Amino acid sequence: MNKRIRKKKQKQQEQIEQAIAGLLEVVEEAQRKHWQLWVEKSTKQFVAAVMRHYEQREEYSV
Repeated sequence: MNKRIRKKKQKQQEQIEQAIAGLLEVVEEAQRKHWQLWVEKSTKQFVAAVMRHYEQREEYSV
């Protein structure tokens, strides 16, 4: 291959690698957001369950 073609292929390879790196960042951010939302939802559900439990105990103790 001549020098011009090799240089063009190298540039294309670099662009592909940059695109992959960008996509990985997007995927990682989406995963972080997913788990953050999951933790928030789970925490709210846990607190609600605890509150229901103690409300039921108060009803029976009256």
